[in-house]
Amino acid sequence: MKRLAILATAVLLCLCSCHDDIFPRFVADDSIHLEVDGVQQLRYDETYCQLGFSRERCQFRMCTDSMSDYFAVQMNMLPNAEGDMLRADLTWTTSRDVITRKNIALEVVKAEGDKFWLWNEQGRIALVIQILD
Repeated sequence: MKRLAILATAVLLCLCSCHDDIFPRFVADDSIHLEVDGVQQLRYDETYCQLGFSRERCQFRMCTDSMSDYFAVQMNMLPNAEGDMLRADLTWTTSRDVITRKNIALEVVKAEGDKFWLWNEQGRIALVIQILD
């Protein structure tokens, strides 16, 4: 039993060390949003944002009512469960530019109901999306 506890602790430490300081804060936040390198790009607020979803295109979109700020992710498949690995094209606005990342790897690191936490380790990109019907 003691060996099992030590092994479980070692595995947990290895898994946690794979992600930096952004990761724990990201998975604890259940709001729909996009962060890049720890900097929030856009967060959903029902008073001035809209959500869009296309099951056929495997695409999720969030934008402000004025459509001046947005992010859109088009995935090769819909996320289903923790551990799923997706490929996606991601586009978002900043205060000065529109940025696109093509064919990035996204890991589903958390899934709760129709919400999915997607993480790209290399680009330090974190986003929470919701599958809408």
